Amino acid sequence: MRAVLGTVLAVACLASPAGEAGKQPEKRDPQRWLALFNGKNLEGWQVVGGEWKVEEGVIGGAGSEEGKTAHLVSDATFDNFILHARFRSEGGTGWLGFRGDLKKDSFNGLRLGVGPGKESGFGSVDGGVPSQSPAKLEAQLPPDAWIDCEIVCAGERIRASFNGIPLMDFIASGSANGRLALMASPGGNGPLLWKDIRVLPLYPDQDFRPLFEGNDLNNGWFQIGEERWSARNGVITGETAKGGYGWLVTDREYQDFILNFRYRWTSGNSGVQFRSWLVGGEEMHGLQADIDPSIPQMTGMLYDEHERATLAKSPPKVDESYDKELWHNYEISAIGEDIRLYHDGLLTVHFTETDPKRIAKGLIALQVHSAPKDQGVKVEWKDLRILNLEPPSPWE
Repeated sequence: MRAVLGTVLAVACLASPAGEAGKQPEKRDPQRWLALFNGKNLEGWQVVGGEWKVEEGVIGGAGSEEGKTAHLVSDATFDNFILHARFRSEGGTGWLGFRGDLKKDSFNGLRLGVGPGKESGFGSVDGGVPSQSPAKLEAQLPPDAWIDCEIVCAGERIRASFNGIPLMDFIASGSANGRLALMASPGGNGPLLWKDIRVLPLYPDQDFRPLFEGNDLNNGWFQIGEERWSARNGVITGETAKGGYGWLVTDREYQDFILNFRYRWTSGNSGVQFRSWLVGGEEMHGLQADIDPSIPQMTGMLYDEHERATLAKSPPKVDESYDKELWHNYEISAIGEDIRLYHDGLLTVHFTETDPKRIAKGLIALQVHSAPKDQGVKVEWKDLRILNLEPPSPWE
């Protein structure tokens, strides 16, 4: 076998090139999220200097007394992947390293600054790649909260984000298979905390692509219902018109995918449908990732529109910490029977689909819903991107 996913996945042969006449995409080994931290101990990681401990499902790290950076390095290596890890600083600064390895007790590879402060270069990457974090980054993040860090390595292209806020998008010449590392710098006033570390290995030809760009709602989308949709500078707005249902629907179907987007909620009931279908040309049926902070345990909930109703509610902590002034990050992961919803990096639903007929291609749709009818609705979406996990097809 030819290994194409670091040490994690292998495949007998690659799929046929997209669009090659007369050939069908070959079946690939299934892809699954891998938990890199079990919440109990440091199994799967190597401690190199400093103080590392696990308490209540959280890894805490601090620099060594000798003034050296502390390293916690993964046993596993990865090449192409999506990495998520949630972090919070209690005075400590540090980095998240990737595509590297230890060399004389230091990490030789790329590293992303995750501890607020100038020392770590918060939100920027070093390691031979020049990059700068966005202006006023900390003002866009909730204070004293857990931050979801995402790193996507797709061949030579590397991107990173905090809570869905794009930090950088650059080319690192030469694809590299390497370890991950949590790093804590010395001299901090407290630890740097980590939890919910997960990775999805990718095949070499897989990457996110924008699901919407610009201002044209007719390019890749169509509208259903009587509610009002508009777009400007990459932001889609759904608003009340006649007080019913309204959907903005993709013009193609997806089965297994990762969908990320940022949204800002003002009022009303909303959500994003997936693996859904039209009935009578005017009504969407299927799964929905809900949005409505005015109703407890609804934002981050999994609902089956016009079918099975509520499938799984989200935890109360989503509503308790909701900030209407900020853009919030949402992730929908649908891989076979495994369905997960993440809100600002927090896993709100992990649902196993038991009906094989519902593990099928379906439409994706943004939804607004005036319920009751006199309730105003306004929701904005931006930075919509999708990773199609199906083999390459002629229309990709």
